[in-house]
Amino acid sequence: MTFVGLAAFSVLSVLTAADGAAGRGEVGIARLGTLLIISAPAVADDPRLRAKLGQRVTVEFHDEPLPQALATLARLSGLTIAVAPAVQVAATPISLKVQAMTLANTLRWVANQGGIRLEPLHGGLFAVAADAPALDRPTTTRMYDVGAIAFAAPDFAGKPMGFGTGQGGGFEAFGAVAQPAAPSAPTVDELEDLLRRQLGL
Repeated sequence: MTFVGLAAFSVLSVLTAADGAAGRGEVGIARLGTLLIISAPAVADDPRLRAKLGQRVTVEFHDEPLPQALATLARLSGLTIAVAPAVQVAATPISLKVQAMTLANTLRWVANQGGIRLEPLHGGLFAVAADAPALDRPTTTRMYDVGAIAFAAPDFAGKPMGFGTGQGGGFEAFGAVAQPAAPSAPTVDELEDLLRRQLGL
């Protein structure tokens, strides 16, 4: 019973560490034996939001204050865009002329000029300063048992087949064929390092 309690405590502490990183807008990777536990901020795939961001818009802004530019884009597309108070106060001027550009790309241009970040929130977008902390979002945690790919398959006992190898029983017209070295399986540490490098952690 004590062992089960300790194991449950270990799993809970590993999950908490991974979830804590994801709660800060980061990807967290933790390891328990051959289990890799990966937590990341949940990304809701909202088809309605995706459809609205795919609309094409034509606009022209000449030193338009950022909140008014966002309001114009919201009105044209029917998309809800909430603006943080710090972005309202800054009112960075936006100059941009686009024709038949997707709303997503137009918003990227506006965000780059305005020094803001647009985060999906409740079916709309929330405009915050680029250096504002990430929104607190629910996290998704998944466990992957990498034990099966982290260990090489056993070499079962028996004589190797001699097809075309010059060992008899096979076709020997071309002589022996060199046997390739058995590939080594990555270790769990190597898999974890690979994930960290790919995610920039």
